[in-house]
Amino acid sequence: MNKYLHRIIEYGVLPTDDSDLRLKKLALTLMPLIIGAAAFVWGIIYFLLGHPVSGAIPMSYSIITVFSLGYYFKTKKTQFLQFSQLLLVLILPFLLMWSLGGFAAGSMVMIWSIFAPIAAMMFLDKKSTLKWFTAYICLIFISVLIDDYLAKTVTPLSALTIDIFYFLNLCSASAGLYLLISSSVDEEQSAIERLKIEQLRLAERSENLNRANTNLHEEIVERKRAEKELLHAKEQAEVANKAKSDFLSNMSHELRTPMNAILGFGQLLEFDNTLTDENKDYVKEILNAGNHLLELINEVLDLAKIDSGAIYLSLEQVDACHVIDECLSLVTILADKRDITFSIVGLKSALVRADRTRLKQALLNLISNAIKYNRQGGSVQIEVKAEGADRVRLLVTDTGKGLTSEQLSYLFKPFNRINAENSGIEGTGIGLTITRRIVGLMGGTVDVKSDVDIGSTFWIELPVEYLSEEPLNQHRRHTNRKLDSSSASTAAQTVLYLEDNPANLMLVSKIIGRRKHVHLVTAHTPELGIEMALKHKPELILLDINMPGMDGYQVLKILKADNSLRTIPVVAITANAEPRDIKRGMGAGFTDYITKPLDVIRFYAILDKLLGVNK
Repeated sequence: MNKYLHRIIEYGVLPTDDSDLRLKKLALTLMPLIIGAAAFVWGIIYFLLGHPVSGAIPMSYSIITVFSLGYYFKTKKTQFLQFSQLLLVLILPFLLMWSLGGFAAGSMVMIWSIFAPIAAMMFLDKKSTLKWFTAYICLIFISVLIDDYLAKTVTPLSALTIDIFYFLNLCSASAGLYLLISSSVDEEQSAIERLKIEQLRLAERSENLNRANTNLHEEIVERKRAEKELLHAKEQAEVANKAKSDFLSNMSHELRTPMNAILGFGQLLEFDNTLTDENKDYVKEILNAGNHLLELINEVLDLAKIDSGAIYLSLEQVDACHVIDECLSLVTILADKRDITFSIVGLKSALVRADRTRLKQALLNLISNAIKYNRQGGSVQIEVKAEGADRVRLLVTDTGKGLTSEQLSYLFKPFNRINAENSGIEGTGIGLTITRRIVGLMGGTVDVKSDVDIGSTFWIELPVEYLSEEPLNQHRRHTNRKLDSSSASTAAQTVLYLEDNPANLMLVSKIIGRRKHVHLVTAHTPELGIEMALKHKPELILLDINMPGMDGYQVLKILKADNSLRTIPVVAITANAEPRDIKRGMGAGFTDYITKPLDVIRFYAILDKLLGVNK
């Protein structure tokens, strides 16, 4: 029986109901089920005993109960069922007492008297329950007062019938209370079971959470281990990069040092008027080969530095137009050999944020290519052009043979030399690759457009900080430079040169020896150089940075610390040609910075400037 009652009760509750609400719905369901069934039986009995009016009252209750339960099960709304049951248990005792002929006969409906207080306490608040009890007591009191009147006007039941109804009443009340209490206990046990199940679920979830926490802890430990390994790998990579950077720097220095002697003495021989024409041709070939070798060394080292991340840029505000002028001054001989003329158009000034040395290197590469791959007697146009409000293009246009679309597709790939077997132009095929990568590191781009038999235009596009609105239109033809070894000065001037390499000492001695009124003093160790500086008080000091024992920066610091020497200009002569090296040297206090291999013309220009020679 309890199993079926539970099914009915469970059908009348919702999964979201708490324990108190489920208990109320339990009592609310049991009460009409018990009372309704009992009322239906009593109504049948009343009809059989010849009391149709009395039978109609409980039968009506049964019908109302069925509809109330149906509405409740369908909608899960308890309000209608609550009020119908409370109203019926309040009125039915009075009506039955009236129909049966007195309070004594109506005592058979005591089941309502038992259930009514329970229902009131379960479904009503304290104030409503008090009002309900007050009304119920008043009705009973009224029933007692009119009991004699009802006994006279209504035909009473026989004593046996009344006893049977008493018995049925007590049995029904006892059964109802038992079912209510039993179901309440079962509901409580079910709640306890559900609580245990929920506790087991919580324990399982807790265990899962603990396992998840353990796994998370292991993952954190593993992640920290991986991060530690990654940090270690990063440190190793940084050490490797530093070692590679140091190696490349040392290699650059070691390669430039012998090249300094080759190109330096070659330049001196080039300007020696005592050589025969045949010997001059030999010297020219030596210089061409030496410069080409130096170019190859620089390009290979630059590519290696870029690939290893060992290249360093010093970004600053640079006037691109000034850099173009510097580049043109360096291609004089090459342009004159091919009878190339230049025109510069566009803006007069364009301030970009770039590494000056590397920008000069990139532009020089494009301009040199425009000369080498041009036709004899051709022209090169350099244009400075605004590209929007925040970009500027530096375009280099030649009148060469131009490039096909297939050639353009692999133009910027390393070690690809276009028509190398036919052009007769030597090189590594990495110049444009280096140019594009260097410009990319400065936030710019390099590109090209070309027409076969018409020419090509290469350009560098960079972020710009300022553009001049004044246009520029110049035409230039460069002439061969000449070595002027004369000096207008009559007073002898002393130059001190600190250098540990004998070949470099001999080279600079020969170069300065062409200046008739310059007296050169040399020292092969830093200590001897400082001693001779204090002794001779020279007008100029030439200082090699890489010397054993004490480097050039330490020597410079000692010279500047002495009051008698601090005003003497000191020029660095070194194979450390990286932009960061130059910047460091100028920042340390060197008056100028000359890189090896020496450019004899530039060397004389610096020498004359610092010695105050007016030619």
